[in-house]
Amino acid sequence: MRDDVPEQEACDARCDPAIAGQDGHKTTFLTCQRIVRGFGLDEETAYRLLCAWNARCDPPWSERELRRKIREAAERGTMTWGELRDREREA
Repeated sequence: MRDDVPEQEACDARCDPAIAGQDGHKTTFLTCQRIVRGFGLDEETAYRLLCAWNARCDPPWSERELRRKIREAAERGTMTWGELRDREREA
């Protein structure tokens, strides 16, 4: 796994914020999966990158909840590890 992905590359503004009552849990899981699995990051690096995204959520996730979502995405996500990172390298 890599932890040297620039913040702007891994957590771009195209990730929609999670909104309570509008599939916020699903949005958060998919965003966490994109960051942790898609870019092949460890959970701590993913958490650091997702903090800026989380600030745009309504309401923002607590640290405990966000870390749990990241862990769930790492363990249960279906995206191939490094899929987005590798796609960018090929482009």
